[in-house]
Amino acid sequence: MKDFLKRLLTLSAPIALQQTIFTTVNVVDNLMIGRLSEESLAAAAIASQVNFLVLLFLFGITSGSAILMSQFFGIQNLRGIRHSMALALVTAIPGVSLMVVLSLIRPELLLGLFSNDPEVIALAIPYQRLIGLSYPAVMLTNLLATTLRSTREVKLPMVASSIALILNTIGNVILINGLLGFPRLGLFGAGIATLAARWIEIGLITAFAAKRRPWVFLQPRGWFSFSRQFARKFYKVTMPVVGNEIFWSIGFSSYVAVFGRISTSALAAYNIQEIIIRICIIVFIAMGNGGAILLGNTLGAGKRDLAHSYALFLLKMAPLIALVFSVLTVTLSGIVPLLYNISPEAQALATQMLRLLAIVFPFKMINVIVIVGIFRSGGDTMFSFAMDVGVLWAVGVPLAFLTGLVWRINPAYVFLIASSEEIIKAIIGIQRVRSKNWIHIFTGA
Repeated sequence: MKDFLKRLLTLSAPIALQQTIFTTVNVVDNLMIGRLSEESLAAAAIASQVNFLVLLFLFGITSGSAILMSQFFGIQNLRGIRHSMALALVTAIPGVSLMVVLSLIRPELLLGLFSNDPEVIALAIPYQRLIGLSYPAVMLTNLLATTLRSTREVKLPMVASSIALILNTIGNVILINGLLGFPRLGLFGAGIATLAARWIEIGLITAFAAKRRPWVFLQPRGWFSFSRQFARKFYKVTMPVVGNEIFWSIGFSSYVAVFGRISTSALAAYNIQEIIIRICIIVFIAMGNGGAILLGNTLGAGKRDLAHSYALFLLKMAPLIALVFSVLTVTLSGIVPLLYNISPEAQALATQMLRLLAIVFPFKMINVIVIVGIFRSGGDTMFSFAMDVGVLWAVGVPLAFLTGLVWRINPAYVFLIASSEEIIKAIIGIQRVRSKNWIHIFTGA
C-alpha cells in the first residue's frame, strides 16, 4: 500500500494541480462576471451548463477509451492504444459537430433548456456562439490528454492546460473590464478569452506530446486498421460510459433548469454552491483519475487481487478526506456569497445551500472514487451506468421537480432533498466494490 500510495500521489498531484488552476480560473471568471450583475452571472451559468454537456460527452468517450488504454499500457500494447484513440475520435466528432452548429445557428434552443428569462438568454447568446467555436479544440485536447495520462504522462497535460488557463485569466481581466486600451466587453470578452485559450491549449499539448510520446503519432494510416472484434470490444466498454455521462448530465442539468425556473436568485445561489463543489472535488477527481490509471495498468497485467486491494484502499481514503472539506464548506458558507454582487435573497440561499452541501459531500466524493476510479478502471461500465443514471433519474430528478416546481419549498431544501440520491448510490457502490464483481480484463482478447 505504501508503494501504491506513492505512485498514486505521483500521478494525482499533477492532475490536482491542473484541476486547481482550471477551477481557480473559473472562480475568477465567475467573480468578475458576478460583479457585472446578477443577470450576467445567471447568463454565464446557463451557458456553462451547455458547455458542461459537451465536456461530459467527451469525458464519457475519453474515460471509456482510457479503460482500454490503461490496460493496454500495462502490457505495452502501443498499437491497441492508437486504435483506441482513433475510435474515440470517430465517436466524438458527430456529437461535437452538432453542438458547434447549434451554438452558432440556434443558441437560444440550447440556452432555453436552463432558463426561461428572456433577458438572461439574450445576454448568453453571443457568449455561447464564441464558446461553441472552442468545442473542436476541447475535443482534441481531451483525447490527447487522456492518452498521455493513461500512459502515466500526467505532467504534459498539466503544463499545457496551466499555460492556456493563465492566458485565459489575463484575457478575461483585460476584456471583461476594458483594460490596456481595449473596450469593456463584459461577458462577450470572457468568451473571446476562453476561445483563444482553448486553441492555444491544443497547440501546446500537441507539441509537448510529439516530443515526449512520439509513438502516439506513429503510423497514422494504421490508426484505423483495427478489427471488428476490437471495435466491438471498444464500444462494449465505452458506450455505457458515454450513455452514463449523457444521461447523467441531462439529469444533473435538470437541477439547473429547476432552480432557473424557481427564480434568478435561486439559480445564482445554486451556481455559487456549484463553484464550491468544483473547488473541493479537485482532490477526488485527481485521486479517481490517478487510481484508475494504476488499477487499469494492474488489471492489464493480470493482477486481480492486487487491484482489488488498491480499490479498497481508495474506498477507505475518500470519506476521511471528504469530512475535512465538509468542515471547510461550513466555515466559508457565510463568507463566499458576500463576494458576489447579488441580492440579499440570493446570498441567504447560497449560505443555506453551502451548509447543506457539507452533509452530502462525503457521499458525493465516495461516488466519484467508486465510479471514476474503480468501476471504470475495471471495465464495469454497464453496472456503473445503471447505478449512476438509474438512481439519479428515479430519485434525484423527480424529487427536484416535485419539491421545487410543484410544492415550492425553500430552494435550499430542494437542493438537499434532491441530493439524497448520492447517499443511495454510495451504499450500492460500496457493496459492489467489496464483491469484486467490478473486475473485468480486456487485454487477453
